[in-house]
Amino acid sequence: MKRKLLNALMSLYAGTFPINEALAEDAILFSNHAVNGCNVSFIYDDILAMLQTEFVTNTIWTSGVDRYAGPSLAAVRNTAEILHQDLRVYATNDYNVDFPVESITPTSSSLTIQVNCGPFSMREKGLICLLLSLDDDNSFPTEDNFALSVWQVRQIDVSPK
Repeated sequence: MKRKLLNALMSLYAGTFPINEALAEDAILFSNHAVNGCNVSFIYDDILAMLQTEFVTNTIWTSGVDRYAGPSLAAVRNTAEILHQDLRVYATNDYNVDFPVESITPTSSSLTIQVNCGPFSMREKGLICLLLSLDDDNSFPTEDNFALSVWQVRQIDVSPK
């Protein structure tokens, strides 16, 4: 346990958080269902095993256009069996957004785990980032849609109504 913690701290100090054997065994994403009490955790390989979506987009936080890949939020929601409820998505710094169920489609948003064909580092706003493909439609680049993006996603909860 101490060795894993030391490796993680050393990686953070170096400005990267590589996907290595230790991380492959550790949960990197959690889902809690406030209504039925079911909790699910995902390791990196679980997320990688889901159907991956890929898109190219420009964001207000990056310069230029980048290629992102990862499972859709809909795929993660289906895997965690949280089908018909609104979600609250949390970052490691406790920033959180409510993500309405009607906005979750197979192509609307992605829990990206790769940027430009490589894994996200913590410095690059990873390991997991909730992004919308803002360049797909002229109506997407709005303040409301920017607010739905979450860097360093750690937890997805079902919001009780």
